[in-house]
Order: sequence, then C-alpha cells, then structure tokens
Amino acid sequence: RMVMTFRVSELQMLLGYAGKNKTGRKNELQSRAIEIVRLRNPAIQAKIKELYKSIQLEMMSFGDRSQAAAGGPTGIHPAQKVPMGLGSITAYTQSASVPSLPGVSSSHTNTRYSSSSAVAASAIPSAVGYSSLTSNSHNSSFPINPDVKLKKLPFYDILGELLKPSSLAPQGSGRYQESTFSFSLTPQQANRIANSRDLRPGRQDYSVQVQMRFCLLETTCEQEDNFPPNIAVKINEKMCPLPTPIPTNKPGVEPKRPSRPVNVTALCRISPTVTNRIQVSWASEYGRCYVISVYLVQKLTSDDLLQRLKNKGAKIADFTRSLSEYCRREELNTTAKDEHTKKRRYKKETAANPPKQATTEPTKPPCRYPNNHALTQ
Repeated sequence: RMVMTFRVSELQMLLGYAGKNKTGRKNELQSRAIEIVRLRNPAIQAKIKELYKSIQLEMMSFGDRSQAAAGGPTGIHPAQKVPMGLGSITAYTQSASVPSLPGVSSSHTNTRYSSSSAVAASAIPSAVGYSSLTSNSHNSSFPINPDVKLKKLPFYDILGELLKPSSLAPQGSGRYQESTFSFSLTPQQANRIANSRDLRPGRQDYSVQVQMRFCLLETTCEQEDNFPPNIAVKINEKMCPLPTPIPTNKPGVEPKRPSRPVNVTALCRISPTVTNRIQVSWASEYGRCYVISVYLVQKLTSDDLLQRLKNKGAKIADFTRSLSEYCRREELNTTAKDEHTKKRRYKKETAANPPKQATTEPTKPPCRYPNNHALTQ
C-alpha cells in the first residue's frame, strides 16, 4: 500500500536503491517496485518506510502552510506530535517573515513556517539528503516536483540528488516572485565533500561539489541549463554569484546568462545536522515556468575523461561512423522537438497577448495649388 502512494520520483529512488531500471511509465515503475517488495528484503522495506515518511512529512508541512494562509492563529503554540515513530518530537508553529532580496519586491512577505519540517529533516537521514519546498503556497497549475530531466554534463558525475527538481511556480499576479527551498546532507555526503578539499594555500576548491541548476519546466526531452529572468539567489542568507549576463544590442531584450550550473559548495554548511536554505527571486513570464534542482557531483578533469576513453578500448571505423551518424540524427530530432516546443509556446503567448494593430493616419489628397503664388494669380 505504501508503494502505491509513491510518486514517480519516489519510485525511481526506490528502484535506484535496489539497483533496478528506473526508466518507464509510472505503472511500469509500480510493477517493478511491487516485485521488489515481494522479495521481503529488510533493507528495501526500511527504504520504503523512509520514503513514505518523507511524503507524510511533506504533506503535513503543506497542511500547516495552508492553515496559516487561511488565517490560522499566530504566535507559538503546541501542535500535534510528528507521526511515524517521531512521537517524542513536538512541533511548534512559529510566525516568521521571509527576508526580501535587495532591489526586488517580494510577494511572499509575512510567510509562516513550521519548525516540524526542520526538526524532522535532522531526525530522518535520507540516502540522498532531505529536501523540502518551504514557500507558503503553490500554484496548482504546475507540479511541485515535475519529472524533468536535465542534460548530463561531461565534466561531472552525479553522486546524489540533494533537492529534487522543484517548480519556481508564480504565486499571485505580481511580476516579481520569491520562493524558499531547503536541503540537508547525510553524514557520508558531508564527509565526502570535506575530504575532497584542495589543501593548497590560498585555494578553497572541492572535487566533490554541491551543484545548483536551473532549467525550463519541460518534460518532453532533456533540458539544458536555463536561468529565469532577473534572478537573484541567496544561500544561507549570503548572495550567490551567478554567471555574468551576456550583453546584447537589441533594445528591450534582457541579457541572457550563460547556460551552465552553479557551484555553491562554498556557501553551504557542510554538516549533516544543519539545514541549508535557498531563497530565489525572479521575474515571472506568462506561460513559462522554471525548475531548480541541487545535486552532489564529482568534478572530472580532461585527464579523467581521456582515461575513460582509453579504458573502453579502440573501436573499428565502421562502428565509429555508425555511432556518429546515430548521434547526429538524435541531435536533429532533439532540435526539431525544441523548435516545435518554441512555436507552441509562442502561439500560447500570442493568443494571450495579441499584438496591437499599427494605426496608420489617412493620407491627405494632393493639393491642387502647390503654393499661395498660384492662388494669387
């Protein structure tokens, strides 16, 4: 029964934990998960209970936020005890306000937060870290955790998912929006990051990094990195440097940031007992939604990639040509899908905001007398 309540993301986490195939439709994933349950493996059963607890906690925190948005009582008061074996932890609902980013008007002031999520986050370690969406409400037209897949980056190996792809859904009619997310590290992940630090003087580099990525909410194909317009990010109350926008000469067009991930390791608290908090503000666009996700990655060098190619061994020329032709066709198909998606989005935007018809002044008939001299004659 627990498995049948799982979403696609939880089913993929369970199948990945069991070493099974994670691709396919939801009903296929459910059938594979049921087969795993029938094996009665204690480790698998513990993982299922852990994922079910995280769903219950997310639903409970969402219920607290809904009650607060409906005008519930303010102040600090005891609430129900946290279920699923956490009966000794008492949740308190506190009133707090989200600090606004400088220069950006926020539509989410006086947002209330439930401390039960933060307490439960430190009490329940997860195989990929605890993540939660802590904004006060959500736009029902966009899923909270969409099934978005980002393109793999050749110089990074993904070690874990710290924050599942989460929608930057606009809330309200204001142009400038703000949302808050949080994630925490497991003890193994924190140790892995700490042990990968470059100890040479004057350097603060890590080979194992916390990587933040943004992309469009599109599930039809793998997405490239794409930043929302007028974006500003704070991590643990510190401004996060983002790629410098590329200047443009077109009037009225906002400069676009380079499409690449952001290394936020230096701004994170490398500890399993502390939750990291991300505040994102951006300018919403009609009919377009963006997604944020955070991963634990291993940075690779060109020597690492060259060694991997050598380990695969040499291939015959015909195989290489066939593989190159296949990759070219796949790239053309992906480009065609992207163009189709852009045209469909443009039609939606044009239908919602039709362009104004240019008004032309009526032309005056030519004057029979070009000047007053002709009239006097």
